[in-house]
Amino acid sequence: MMLDFLSERPTGKTTKYLLISSLPLLIITALIVMYLLKLSNYPGTLNETQLGFSAEYIKFSFSHISSKEMATFVIANIVD
Repeated sequence: MMLDFLSERPTGKTTKYLLISSLPLLIITALIVMYLLKLSNYPGTLNETQLGFSAEYIKFSFSHISSKEMATFVIANIVD
């Protein structure tokens, strides 16, 4: 089959290469998410965005955001 290579473990060299190449991507993505959250005027922090499970907190946070800012907030979460 075409996907048989997925059942094999990668070599140590391949694993190191993937780790080293993914770290800059992780940093860049985190910076983009933080920038988009800032553009959206979301009043919370990145941690509050990920852990905001209180209905009152969520209602308060989103009540100050316009529809354009909400679109930016949604894009930030998609990138995340």
